[in-house]
Amino acid sequence: MNNGKTYNSTNLCSYDHIFIFGPLSLDCYRHRAYIVPNTEILFSSGEFYTLHLLAAREDIILSFEQIYNAVWEREDGNDRRDEAVKVVNDLVKKINTVGNGFVWIENNPPRGFTFRTKWAHNREKWGG
Repeated sequence: MNNGKTYNSTNLCSYDHIFIFGPLSLDCYRHRAYIVPNTEILFSSGEFYTLHLLAAREDIILSFEQIYNAVWEREDGNDRRDEAVKVVNDLVKKINTVGNGFVWIENNPPRGFTFRTKWAHNREKWGG
């Protein structure tokens, strides 16, 4: 649910797709993520699209400005940076709390945020 807010979901996530990033699976239809082993996480639209954007670029630092431009539409001309800062910070806390040490988001001030997994070091745990 996006509470009437508009997010730029175009090119980020098709509603009929499930994306897998190591131990993280993103369900675009339900805006949910699953982290091995069987941890389900619910997200707001802004959190979900931000996570998808970061996960699709694992190990790459994305600046807040890049995240903001990719996720939040600004067709109405309104500056929504305060909302975006809150969403990104909430997402970082949520993922880092429930990521089971296998998935996390690093804050690299002032450069930006990086999505990380321990997938490369733990493939045998998931049969990959």
